[in-house]
Amino acid sequence: MPFSQKLPQLNKTLDLEYSLHPESTLIDYFKLFAQSAFGPGHLIKDLQSAKDNLLDEVQNSTAFDSALIQPCDYYSPFYRVNLILLKNESIPFDEFFNAFIESAACITPISEYLFKEEWLYIANLIKIKDIIKSDYEKDSLYLSEMLAHNKFLCSHSKHFKTLYNPHYRIIHYSYLPRYLNKIFYL
Repeated sequence: MPFSQKLPQLNKTLDLEYSLHPESTLIDYFKLFAQSAFGPGHLIKDLQSAKDNLLDEVQNSTAFDSALIQPCDYYSPFYRVNLILLKNESIPFDEFFNAFIESAACITPISEYLFKEEWLYIANLIKIKDIIKSDYEKDSLYLSEMLAHNKFLCSHSKHFKTLYNPHYRIIHYSYLPRYLNKIFYL
């Protein structure tokens, strides 16, 4: 699909992220689009360590983002599912973990070349929309260097982590528990 036909979806994605996290940096927007393009597989080195890491994060996190479920679906139908739903036992741990593992296995990532090309347009639109409060140029240089080395994974910015406490996992729409679809109108 030509990029111009994706502009409505792109604007919707950017506007939603801005409404949820108005202090996001360019790095945080990059992470959102990379998660949609490449999914959660990078978090799974082996099943036991993925399970242990998830348990540890749920048990040791005390503050959580206000967004319980956030679309992360520009490329593929993924959602950021807040771990508070595990902490307060709204979702059974094993059900959530299985959905996470299945989500990593199901994705056919887009080509890295296409992602790099589209990211240039996305970053320019972000600049035009003037939704980045600080460090746009510094973050842009950092991301350009990262992409030049074919790196597509990054952490949220320190600023984002401090303000929003992002504790979530990426789950593909197909594996979201159906009762969540009804609660959140997905």
